[in-house]
Amino acid sequence: MTNKWQKEASKTLIIEDCIRSTVTIKDILKDSGQSVISSCGEQGIKVAMDENPNIILLEIVLKRRNGLQILYQLKNNARTKHIPVLIVTKLNTQQYWDESYSLGADGYLVKPDHYPWLIKRINSIIK
Repeated sequence: MTNKWQKEASKTLIIEDCIRSTVTIKDILKDSGQSVISSCGEQGIKVAMDENPNIILLEIVLKRRNGLQILYQLKNNARTKHIPVLIVTKLNTQQYWDESYSLGADGYLVKPDHYPWLIKRINSIIK
């Protein structure tokens, strides 16, 4: 049981198919006091509904389904639309930036170039 002065850990959901990227992101977040869960592809929608994370880190390039389709579903579902979504992807084109924001993304980071700013960006979104 936590006391009233102890801050509850923020819960981050990673929706990513690449194990290497998932492990890298988890390693970055492990010292930030965040609880991290992960899921592959569209299973992430169910995990988001079940776990109600504070933020979702979403890759666009997924094996079975485009991450933008998942973003659309998350933002159009009453149970998940309030959850901020940070796109963390290897795609770095204006088209993807624009489409992500138009679908409701709260931020966009390019991996691995933007990894140094990941924790700061997450914290700025969930505050």
